[in-house]
Amino acid sequence: MKIAFINPRFPQLKVLHPVKTLMQENRSLTKVKIEKIQEQLGFDFRSSFLVEKENPISVALLSLASFLEKKGYKCNYFQQSLYSSKRWKKTLKKIAKHYEVICISSFTFNFPLAVHEIVKPLKRLNKNILLIGGGYHMSFCDEESISKGFDIIVRGEGEKTLWEVVKCIENSKEDKLAKIPNISYKFNNRIRRNKRCLYSLDLERLPSPAYHLLPRQLRKDPYLCLFTSRGCPYKCKYCAEGNFWQNFRRKSINKIVEDVSVFLSQCKTRVIFFGDSTFNLDEKYALTILRVLRKEFPDVYFAANMRVSLMNSFVVKEFFKNNLRIIFAGIESADPLILKAVKRNETPRSMLQGIINCSNFPFIVNLSYIVGLPGENKVSINTTKRFIDQTYKYFTTPNLFSTVRVFVPYPGTPIFEQPNLFGLKILHKNWEEYHRYTKPVFKLNRFKRIKIWEAFIDLWKFVLKKEKEQLQ
Repeated sequence: MKIAFINPRFPQLKVLHPVKTLMQENRSLTKVKIEKIQEQLGFDFRSSFLVEKENPISVALLSLASFLEKKGYKCNYFQQSLYSSKRWKKTLKKIAKHYEVICISSFTFNFPLAVHEIVKPLKRLNKNILLIGGGYHMSFCDEESISKGFDIIVRGEGEKTLWEVVKCIENSKEDKLAKIPNISYKFNNRIRRNKRCLYSLDLERLPSPAYHLLPRQLRKDPYLCLFTSRGCPYKCKYCAEGNFWQNFRRKSINKIVEDVSVFLSQCKTRVIFFGDSTFNLDEKYALTILRVLRKEFPDVYFAANMRVSLMNSFVVKEFFKNNLRIIFAGIESADPLILKAVKRNETPRSMLQGIINCSNFPFIVNLSYIVGLPGENKVSINTTKRFIDQTYKYFTTPNLFSTVRVFVPYPGTPIFEQPNLFGLKILHKNWEEYHRYTKPVFKLNRFKRIKIWEAFIDLWKFVLKKEKEQLQ
């Protein structure tokens, strides 16, 4: 049985004029800043790493493909963004002819496009082809996904469940689907949602992602990443990760070394990005990873998502010593009431101290802020402005970058599931508008939609002003 994994392209964003201008200005400033600090980095660094990626590679699909390859199935990976519209239509004809099973994962805002440009065309070309969906959005919107043309939705962690589904189809035992947990499918014109079961996959036994399936031009992509764990012990109300993975697990040091070795044998890059939500959750574990990897791969540098509140002076020094060079950290808001409302479990004071500690070394630090979280108002926006102003005062070189986004209540998050509890009203479910650079798809009880949008524009302009000052 041949299985195709398809990563849908991103739609062309319908951004309003002020945002489009700000995005262009942000890209230009980022490029100039990187050029200024390139020499101190010690390696070739592309500014695109710090700019919102438009069509990222799906490491999740590559992980599923490698798992099924290990079970003996022939798999292939298709990145739709590499194809022109005309060429993609021709490719779909070949896929419909040569593959029995198609696996697709999408984000929320490109789900409609995936349906229009992949799901429906494939069904027209081959009505017997099996379309399986998965990932965050379809796991939490499974019934709608099936109504749009998918045959089966794998909810949550996918490797074992997908394998069981494929075995059923391969052996023509579709009636056995009822016994597979964590899937939704149509049977006798009715949608069945099988019970949810906690699969605790042993990460030690999972093969490394199938990077060998990537076209050569994608193996140099700076956004290729590895994961040292799955899940997140934090329960932030705006995040679906805890609900999706259910439990937190991490890999052994030996397994991580193995994954990095496979990665470097397939991909031409000197920067590895750890995609875990919080790489420094356990500082001893994180330090051990970096020390071992530096010894094994001395010419490789690392980037990671961090909680800056956990970055004390000793940890920061050791991280830099062991080739960590790029830090991504979500600040979200500097208003303590907002942080408490969304269960962020950090304080502005602890975050600022962590940023100060990072400023003592030439890291690239990228801080992100969200406008429109529950409790947002003019006062909280001004509080965040003051916090941003403080952060730039501690960096004597242009190593600090800031990103501003609009809050999006994604499916699967507690805020999406119970908006009333957070003083929020979701206005519609036009998924293509669920993007961090388009107008809010919600309103707050005490902060209208237009006010949220105006605050977002205002805060982004303030950040760009600080970026320019940093260059002077």
